[in-house]
Amino acid sequence: ICELGYQYTLTGNYTQAYQIYQKAAATDENASEPLYGMIYCRIKQDLLEETEQQLDFLKDVEGGNQKTAFHAFLEAMLAWKSAGKLNEACDLLSEALTLHIAETKKLPFGFEFYIKLNSAFLLELAKEYL
Repeated sequence: ICELGYQYTLTGNYTQAYQIYQKAAATDENASEPLYGMIYCRIKQDLLEETEQQLDFLKDVEGGNQKTAFHAFLEAMLAWKSAGKLNEACDLLSEALTLHIAETKKLPFGFEFYIKLNSAFLLELAKEYL
């Protein structure tokens, strides 16, 4: 179900993607992927009121000090859109890129490598830098 939500985000249909991610979250309450998707959709829609608390909650649930590349990316988007903190956003984008490359390097070169590389994410990261 999350893949369908992701496909909607790629087309820019964040409202539909959010609804799909909600269904995915209801299906598997322990999965963090739909929650990240919901937060991403809300940030892209400029609905920032509760997103910071939701992101902090996810960080606590996932172990606190073990941040993913997408988590750092969402923090960067939030820092820029909600508070206009350019330096913090750039630092978080750099952290997201570093984490993403580190995760990708763990895989042997092949099909899984390209899936994990996720060129759409890298393009989005580059757009946020601009």
